[in-house]
Amino acid sequence: DGSHHRVVVLSPDGQRLFTFGKKGKGAGELNLPMAITIKDNKVYIADTGNHRIAIFELRGWFVQNISLLDTTESKALPEPVGLVVQDEVITWSDRKNHRVCQTDLVTKDKSWCWGKRGETSTEFQFPFHIAIDRDGYLYIVDVLNGRVQVFNRKGKYFTQISRFGLGAGELYRPNGIAFADDGRMFISDSYQGTISIFLNGRFSGFLSVDGKTANLFKTPVGLSWSKDRLYVVDAISHSVQVFKSSSADTGLLLLKNDKIDHRKTSRKNCDICHFSWAEPFHSEQKEQDGVLPVASQDMCYSCHHGAVIDSRLSIGHGDQHPDIHHQMDIARQKEIDRQDEVSKQFPLIADKQLYCGSCHTPHSSDIDEADTLYESHANPWLRVLNEEGDLCQKCHESKLASTIDEKYPLSGINHPVGIFLKSPPTGEAQGYASTKKLQNGLPQELESAGGNLGSEQQMLCQSCHQIHGAAGKQLLLSNFDKNELCASCHENMYSEDKKEARHKGIHPVNIEMDEAVDLSGEKVKQVTCLACHSVHNGREDSALLTRATEQVEQLCASCHSRHHADDEKEAREKGVHVVNIELDEPVKLGEEEVSKVTCLSCHSVHAGKPDTPALRFKYKNGKLCSYCHEGNEAVVNTDHDLRLTAKSTLNKYEQSPEQAGACGSCHSMHRAEGKAPFLYSGEFTAYTGKPKIFQRDQVCLDCHREKGAAEKMVVKHFSHPFEDLVLRSDPKVMPLLDDSEKVSEFGAIACITCHEPHHWEKQQGNSINPLKNEKPDNRNGNVLNSFLRLKSVEKTFCVDCHGIETRLKYKYYHDKLSRDIGLDYIH
Repeated sequence: DGSHHRVVVLSPDGQRLFTFGKKGKGAGELNLPMAITIKDNKVYIADTGNHRIAIFELRGWFVQNISLLDTTESKALPEPVGLVVQDEVITWSDRKNHRVCQTDLVTKDKSWCWGKRGETSTEFQFPFHIAIDRDGYLYIVDVLNGRVQVFNRKGKYFTQISRFGLGAGELYRPNGIAFADDGRMFISDSYQGTISIFLNGRFSGFLSVDGKTANLFKTPVGLSWSKDRLYVVDAISHSVQVFKSSSADTGLLLLKNDKIDHRKTSRKNCDICHFSWAEPFHSEQKEQDGVLPVASQDMCYSCHHGAVIDSRLSIGHGDQHPDIHHQMDIARQKEIDRQDEVSKQFPLIADKQLYCGSCHTPHSSDIDEADTLYESHANPWLRVLNEEGDLCQKCHESKLASTIDEKYPLSGINHPVGIFLKSPPTGEAQGYASTKKLQNGLPQELESAGGNLGSEQQMLCQSCHQIHGAAGKQLLLSNFDKNELCASCHENMYSEDKKEARHKGIHPVNIEMDEAVDLSGEKVKQVTCLACHSVHNGREDSALLTRATEQVEQLCASCHSRHHADDEKEAREKGVHVVNIELDEPVKLGEEEVSKVTCLSCHSVHAGKPDTPALRFKYKNGKLCSYCHEGNEAVVNTDHDLRLTAKSTLNKYEQSPEQAGACGSCHSMHRAEGKAPFLYSGEFTAYTGKPKIFQRDQVCLDCHREKGAAEKMVVKHFSHPFEDLVLRSDPKVMPLLDDSEKVSEFGAIACITCHEPHHWEKQQGNSINPLKNEKPDNRNGNVLNSFLRLKSVEKTFCVDCHGIETRLKYKYYHDKLSRDIGLDYIH
């Protein structure tokens, strides 16, 4: 199974038993092998791409490799494509150098070869499969000469069987060859799809199961005979077909046509491809979808399956560029908004459709091998120069965005090409990859899959796409899906799961959502890169987003509707941090000035800080929150920093203070309940006291109670009369709460009237010396520093009622004794 670089072992009834081999250059590895034979319980494989013969035991255990590199007398490395073994000698055909060689298994001396490219005896045009008759003669298929040459076991020429042509008994594209036990020779024609039968060198007929009609195969490239059975490998159909012979005279033969035209054509080298010029020819023969044989897919594949040039990984496998042979399905046609006209340089046929001859022609005299993008192909047979990927750009101009050509601005609609994947000459140079990996060229995984760069190491269409043998309708490089392709270059933005995403500080991909969501009119359940980005249909002035930049909030809200709010009122109802609001005054977030709160004010989808939920700044020490909530970061390293004082507690989301951070221990930006004030993330404990309390006071009492996080500082006495009083205070000094629990000039005393839970007045001696790696003293606060708004009670509204006793009552407000001091002003 050459395309998968392995051998598949089947039972007599076709059941798979096991496989061995994989792609590579090491021991037991293969690279596009083309032929196999078994001799003396050893498996010999023509390891074509590695220029060697590989030997295995029958169970697939590796034995040895025989390098063939010492056999070449030219610059071209040998490419073994056929082999047989007899008398401890391997005879193998060399596709690249048009010759046949022999290697002695005993002496292991340097192989000796015969033949060169040509049309006379002992010359070859792509020698291929080899068979041995009962007398030990070697029968070598000479593909483009349309014949089989016969040599003795020492390589001396003996005779030729058949000739190039289309008549009965002639061969057009011979490939497979095998001998039956009774001496019949079978030869397959990979283009005509027939199997010719010869006896004693003379044509006897075609393979047939009814004796009347020749069996036609798609691309019969290999034959083998064993125990009265003929095995036929049909390449483009990916199958092995088995035929049983009932006798030598019936069942497998279609009687030959006695009226064979033996005229030798004078234009044989043209007829090699121009099937319709040859004699005899009928116009209906081998016509495909209205395309003449010369430009049909079958004609191309008859050479490109490996007998002449190996395109097995491209033609016949994976998806192909749409043409008359590979129609685009209706759904895909509706999906693509075709804006570009096909260049006049590419001829079309019926109904203005592409075919193989639209892009390829063997008659381009002004293009040499140096002009081809893929040097390893050595195939310049294109209608236009393709050194820089020009071929695609001729018909897909609207899909271009180039960093080096102002004609194609980086508008955010198309993924840019022209980016140089090499180190920039200076730090200010534009158009160069920003990551170290990409400055070393195209990632190895893309290059191995057929991706390519331009002559200046710039990115091309062909860096991601391939015309033949692609993975999917988008013609992506083989063996890659959309996610993997993006990840090859953008690995810093890709994650296998949520855990890795958190570690990288990026939005997770490669995850399944509980329910499908609507993204730009498409139902999406699997989060991939393309859930938000469109490589060729992005919105202008965006990072290839499916929605415009000014609508980015709606893009986030498509999946994160729970976290989104149109205004402050909806945010409070949902229990989420407000978004989509204008700030009274702009604030600086890092180096950026922000006047409107959006999701991206705090989050950076692909460039967040490590070990954060894709946040732009570290959050555990309150840095992120402090940009807008200035001064509240003072809670860090105080008693209200639960990482220090209540390490073992958990919030309602089962997070420890260390996991949630200084602010997250008490607040949840996106998962709080609407009824909970301040986005409280704790579990409220039912209040059982008699005095009436505000709901926002319960946030304090939830910790300052028995078995609470602050059980060492239990607050038992906190009520203050308010029913028969009219209290008035400056909200900026000592805020009161009205009946709706809003800060007001008139109202009742609440916890926040005297306390600011985020501000801690450190005592002398509480300073930290980072040079000595000192930790904060963090002593329990006293009446003068326990998050009090004021140290002094002068000019407060308390004095209005309590006069000289105010200071004492203020300092000991929560002490029972303080409540019995002085007169009862109410009664």
